[in-house]
Amino acid sequence: MKKLILILTICAISTIGYGQGRIGSSFLTQSYYGFSGLMFIPSTQVTVPGQIGIGYSSRPGIGADLNLIPYSVSLNYGLQFRQLELAITNTPFYSSARIYGGVSINHGVSDFDVPLPIFPSVKYMLMPMQNDNYQVAMSICFALPYGIYYVVDKHVGTALFDLTIHTGVATKLTTYHVFAGLTTTFGNRIGSIQRGFNLEMLLEASWGGSLKQLDKKEESFVAISFRHAWTHSLYIKTFLRYDNQPLIENGEQTDPGPVTYMGVGLDYQWNFK
Repeated sequence: MKKLILILTICAISTIGYGQGRIGSSFLTQSYYGFSGLMFIPSTQVTVPGQIGIGYSSRPGIGADLNLIPYSVSLNYGLQFRQLELAITNTPFYSSARIYGGVSINHGVSDFDVPLPIFPSVKYMLMPMQNDNYQVAMSICFALPYGIYYVVDKHVGTALFDLTIHTGVATKLTTYHVFAGLTTTFGNRIGSIQRGFNLEMLLEASWGGSLKQLDKKEESFVAISFRHAWTHSLYIKTFLRYDNQPLIENGEQTDPGPVTYMGVGLDYQWNFK
C-alpha cells in the first residue's frame, strides 16, 4: 500500500510542471521493448530525426513487492533517413510466469542478468499521419517479443480530448500476436484547440499464441497507464497491467491464474539539432 501511495504521489507532484510541457505535438515515449509506443505495444510513431530517447521503467511488482530498482532500460534514435527509428533495450520480452527456451521467467527478464540494453529493434513509418489521408498512419517493425509487426494508428480529434486508436498484428513465423490500444490525450498534443493539461491515458491489450498449436497461449494481458510531460523533454509514466498468461513447463501448459502488476517509468528526449 505504501508503494502505491508513493506512485500516486509522484504522479501528483509531476502535474505541478504541466505548463512546461510541449504544446502542439504528440507524446513520444518508449515501451518496455525499446520501440516508441505505449507501455507494451507499438504505435506508428518514430523518434524525430536527430533525437535520442532514454527510457527507464521499474520492475513490475505486486503490492509491497513494487520497487524502483532499474528493470527496463532502453535507448532509441531517429535517423535522418526518412522515418526510421533504431532502438535497443535490455528487455527482450515480458511475461508474468512461463518457461522461455528452458529458462524460468518471472517478471520478464528477471532471471537474466542483462543490465545493459543490447537487444535491437528497427521501425519504419510507411505512411505518416496527415489530414489528406484521414489522419491514419502505418508502420512496420522488427522487435522482440513480437517479431515482425504491422501497426496502424487512427487519430480522432474532439473538443475535449484527442483519441488515437492503435491496432496491429505480428508474427515470429511460429507465433502470432494481435494487439490494440487507445490513447486519450488531455491537453493540446495533436489537435488545434489549445488546452492546458498535458496528460495521456493509455489502454492496451494483446493476445498471442502458437501457429502450430492454436490452443497454446503465449501472452494475454490488458493494461492501463498514464504519462505526463513534466518538462519539454522529460516524461513520467505509471501503469497497471492485468496478466492472464500461461506457465509452460516441460512442454505442458498450465494456467496459474490472473495477476496484476504495477510500475513507473521516466523518459527523456534529447534533440541534437
